[in-house]
Amino acid sequence: MDNVRRKKTIFLVVFLIVLIVGSGSASSNFSISPAKLTISVSEDFPNKPIYYPVQINNNEQYDVNFTVDIINPDPIQRTSGCTNIPDLSWVKVNQSVVNVKAGESKLVDICLDVPDSKKQMSYNKNWEVWIKVCGGNDEGPGNSIKIALALKLLIDTPKKEQIKDSSYFIFFFFSLIIIVTIIYIFTRRTTILKFTKKHGIFYFKKK
Repeated sequence: MDNVRRKKTIFLVVFLIVLIVGSGSASSNFSISPAKLTISVSEDFPNKPIYYPVQINNNEQYDVNFTVDIINPDPIQRTSGCTNIPDLSWVKVNQSVVNVKAGESKLVDICLDVPDSKKQMSYNKNWEVWIKVCGGNDEGPGNSIKIALALKLLIDTPKKEQIKDSSYFIFFFFSLIIIVTIIYIFTRRTTILKFTKKHGIFYFKKK
């Protein structure tokens, strides 16, 4: 029984999510920088994707394979005033698995690409996603602890007055036409009645 417990302890992988706030070096075996990444699209959505580099630093004495994922933060941990991005596929990373040699660093590109069909509904937004970089001591001697660092990615979309739903204008247009038609018919009928009374004109139906 003790052997089973020892084996479970040896092969247990502990995932520790550490939110980086500061220098970006929240772990002894690796770090990522910058600590926080902000993408501000000031004018309008560009016609091509936006790329930003993120650096992974391996502080170990051996090579490490890091995995990079895009995740939504928990609402409790999310920055005030921000919301989740509608679709995580709008944020991509050029490498999901990155091998960094001992004592070296490597850059990965984070890409923001909002589809053209979704741009109109994406103005005036403040999104937040996390770039989770997971690296461990799997290749290290006798270690089984795996650490994950989460880098905040804040996305400020262009500020623009959004066009209201076209169905509203269609409804308003047809309503206006109906009202004008009713007023016209009522006014014309009143004018005809006044004319017939004034000139003594009467209409009889033939039997």
